[in-house]
Amino acid sequence: MPTNGSRRLQAKGRAAMERPTGGIRAAAGPLAAIVLTLGASALGGPAVSASQRTLYVDDDGHAGRTGCSGTKAVARRVQRAIRFARPGDTIMVCPGTYSERLTITGDRDGLTIRAVEPWTAIIRTPRELTDAPALITIDGVDRVRLRSLRLEAHTVEPCDRLWYAVRIRHAHDVEVRSLRIAPFGTNTIGPCGYSRGIVVHRGTSASIGDNLIQDFTAAGIWVYGTHTSANVYHNSIRYFPAAEPPGSRGAIGIWAGDIAPQVTIRDNVIRSGPGPGWTTPVLSYGMFLVLQDRSVVAGNRVQRTLYGILTEAFGDPPPGAVIRDNVITDGAPDADSTGLAISDASTYVRNRVSGYGIGAAADSGDDGRAVATLRDNDFRGNHSLDCFGGAPTIWIDNLGDTSDPPGLCSPGP
Repeated sequence: MPTNGSRRLQAKGRAAMERPTGGIRAAAGPLAAIVLTLGASALGGPAVSASQRTLYVDDDGHAGRTGCSGTKAVARRVQRAIRFARPGDTIMVCPGTYSERLTITGDRDGLTIRAVEPWTAIIRTPRELTDAPALITIDGVDRVRLRSLRLEAHTVEPCDRLWYAVRIRHAHDVEVRSLRIAPFGTNTIGPCGYSRGIVVHRGTSASIGDNLIQDFTAAGIWVYGTHTSANVYHNSIRYFPAAEPPGSRGAIGIWAGDIAPQVTIRDNVIRSGPGPGWTTPVLSYGMFLVLQDRSVVAGNRVQRTLYGILTEAFGDPPPGAVIRDNVITDGAPDADSTGLAISDASTYVRNRVSGYGIGAAADSGDDGRAVATLRDNDFRGNHSLDCFGGAPTIWIDNLGDTSDPPGLCSPGP
């Protein structure tokens, strides 16, 4: 079982997460004077109402009242529009490349930032980064919406490793939807790239959906904290770090923990590599989960990982999440690769696991109490054992050609 290694990963994750990120100080000067003189039109159009406006950003400094074509003076930088935004405003970002970090703080509840045309507004890491910051930080602002932006991290020097593409903390009802997060350069990771795609922590509630997250070095999506909750759905997480040596392993597709959050993780696709064969690096974990009660992990597809879904207990008594209807296939050829690696008291129902060294391996937690209930799962088609379990585990009507001890799973009719 990978418990010790997973704890080392957690310890490293905690240390990395606590690194400070620098804020961006509001600048006075000509732009401030323009905005004060012209009001909303200086940022791209009239106010929709006294409390809600649409502001345009274009890297050429001009746009219209209702679109990107026009001669009205607008902000060239997204961060400048954020500085002058009020609660409920919408910032529309015109096609272009914006080499800047975005920090959303202060009295800006309900702010929306979106691309005018999906994925044509590129927010890219500046060449000079300090303190390994986030590309976009949302801190203490509720109901922020990020939509249809493309986020890129340089991979060719001179550049610094980016710790987070999006970091959200101390915020409620945040939505991050339809982003594309990827490296930029000749390598997929290179000496720089980014460590984590979307990070949700410190009392945040968020909806994370329909995003494409590619070629990170640590985690695609990370949610953690006992007062943190997230709905993670319909994301595509792809891992093919071409700059890494063949056969190397690292990183996690979706990481819920190491302090147990309340999550729903549904209908995501997580996979390593562009195609068949094992000469390329692979994810260590499709999902690494430390969950609160009532968490649900359902309908996900995990492919080409060393461990498909690994769960661990947190707290007393151990939590009881539901892990159901997931498909976990084409595992690494290692003898100890495992589709479901279980050390908690959750319920596992109707999962399908094949192509791993071991289909499902369930063991007792640190306190020696009963762990999982496994019912109606199909674990047939793995290399050494389909079903492996300690005495406290409950196995009901599962399928598997081989098991240890005998009788945990049956071949079926």
